[in-house]
Amino acid sequence: MKVSKTGPLLCALAVLPLLSVSACTPIGMAASAVATVGSAAIEERGVDGTANDTAIKAGITGRFFQSDAGLMTDIDVTVFERRVLLTGVLKDADRKALAVRLAKEEPDVIQVLDYIRIRADESTDLARDVAIAGELRSSLMFDSRIVAVNYKVGVVDRTVYVIGLAQDAEERTRVLDWCRSTEYVRQVVDLIWLKNDPRRRKPSDRRPL
Repeated sequence: MKVSKTGPLLCALAVLPLLSVSACTPIGMAASAVATVGSAAIEERGVDGTANDTAIKAGITGRFFQSDAGLMTDIDVTVFERRVLLTGVLKDADRKALAVRLAKEEPDVIQVLDYIRIRADESTDLARDVAIAGELRSSLMFDSRIVAVNYKVGVVDRTVYVIGLAQDAEERTRVLDWCRSTEYVRQVVDLIWLKNDPRRRKPSDRRPL
């Protein structure tokens, strides 16, 4: 796969001075806030959509804390356009059922994608998963034919879960190709929608912030 990296690389170099400022300083916190808002503004879901997803995730993790605080660390919650992705490994099927139920109870959730695994051994190769996720996110970011901010990537036990919005079928295929070609990946779970998918909710359907 031939990838053009010049444009994104120049953008990355341009923000390096900001990244070198400590996040604990007023300048660092301001830079972080600007970067977050700027990223949200260029996403297909927009600033309001990003804020709503953040609120949904906070609501779900709050429900986890009240019912079973361990779920906050045992289960990864990813929210994209009100679609909730649950991943992780648990020993107890009852805890899995609880996590799914709590996610479904959160207002404005349109879909809960349950990919929680049940098995006696909860351990995973965390270091390998982190390395895969880092490499894949970098590949997407530096591919000039992919709008990387429109995707979220998670990795559990070398299985890649990718959720987001593709500009078209070609971009979706390109993202999946990167996922499958990343070293050590066992499986890829495709949860990508096209941006013109009729299942997407219109801005007028969203709850007020």
